[in-house]
Amino acid sequence: MDKGDTSPDLKNASAADGAKAALSAEAANSFLTPDERTRYGLNVRVTGQNVEAFFHAGGQDNVVASAPLAQGITDKGSELQKLIDTKEKELQDRYHISFAAEGEDVQPQVSADKDCLRQLGEMVHARQPTFEDLYAVNEAMAHSEPSQLAADGQSGVKLYFADKQIYPAPVYGDKQALAVYLPKDKKDHIAMYIMPNAQNLPATEKDTKDIKDRNLAFVIEHELTHNSEHNLFQSYPFLPKAYPEQFGWQTFNRIEKDNKVLFQNENLKGVSGVNYFNMASSCNEQSEWLGSKDSHLIGPDGTLVEERKDARKFSNDEVAADAQVKPVSYYFPKPLEMLSEGIATFRNSRENRAREFATSPQLYDVVKKYDQDELEHFYGTNAHGETLSIRTPDGLVVPRTPAAEAELDQFEKGLKKLR
Repeated sequence: MDKGDTSPDLKNASAADGAKAALSAEAANSFLTPDERTRYGLNVRVTGQNVEAFFHAGGQDNVVASAPLAQGITDKGSELQKLIDTKEKELQDRYHISFAAEGEDVQPQVSADKDCLRQLGEMVHARQPTFEDLYAVNEAMAHSEPSQLAADGQSGVKLYFADKQIYPAPVYGDKQALAVYLPKDKKDHIAMYIMPNAQNLPATEKDTKDIKDRNLAFVIEHELTHNSEHNLFQSYPFLPKAYPEQFGWQTFNRIEKDNKVLFQNENLKGVSGVNYFNMASSCNEQSEWLGSKDSHLIGPDGTLVEERKDARKFSNDEVAADAQVKPVSYYFPKPLEMLSEGIATFRNSRENRAREFATSPQLYDVVKKYDQDELEHFYGTNAHGETLSIRTPDGLVVPRTPAAEAELDQFEKGLKKLR
């Protein structure tokens, strides 16, 4: 047919398509208000004869509400709120966790002035989690049990989805905090503050472009390991004496009082003989990696210098490449964090567990033993001294059965072939 054909049939078909498109756009726009889309974290689309509200997580689109296209304007707000409330309660009942109420005070923003004095800013408030947030929470809890629990094994962590960054300044190089774990919040709950920049991450590993990319579920899993460390280690936030040496750190100048560790220096040992440490020169400077050898700092040309201003600044990648025990992610400013990244990676997925084994087998062995100790602590052992529960290669805790043992054994044998 000639492109200039303007037959009545074509005109009528074009008009019908236009009317249908207009109806679809109107239905999509009226199905949820812009405020509702933001509040619940939903997108809207027209599929066939239906209009749907959905979110993307777990590598797929998840439809939470739909209506016939011909039905026109539909108020879904109250229905969606019920679904959110139901999902929160399911998570609370299943994992013994809780969520901060919408609008609840978190804490004021914290910064430092030019004299390094602590300054408090606007009050940060909790917001209601979206469907995508709750999907990530469920994923994280399923791969972190029993790290979400308090030491008594009954109550669990309280989650605050913050509406503003609590710490506006960077905390590691140029990177801001994604989340913060607190052994006690203002009401003595074990708590986790989840920052907006973490809330903007993909929900799960399946939603990322690369297996090593950060996602919200992993951020939560990481913070839950700190609660686990708090439960298992009396010295928290320091690791037990000589523990960091198991995965490539050197600790010294440890000061203890009344069974509490007050201070400790920590260096990551390099294959080259350089010891690395991460710190900021002042409260208003970004942290950076420096190197030392024979109690002297490393200069730009490799010579030894005395003054920090003359020292070479090493990149994160340079330090990771030289480390005797390789970190499994970009985040390893101190032993506690390197261990937490290792635990979270071990539990996150079958693929990440295998990646950790390949990247850092020494750290893998430390983390595997740590995980077994925690399972024993919370779930006990059988007559043979074996944990009553085991963690599958996918990171889920299940009762110890012959089938579960066989699956894990087969997975571990596959890994050992890589060594």
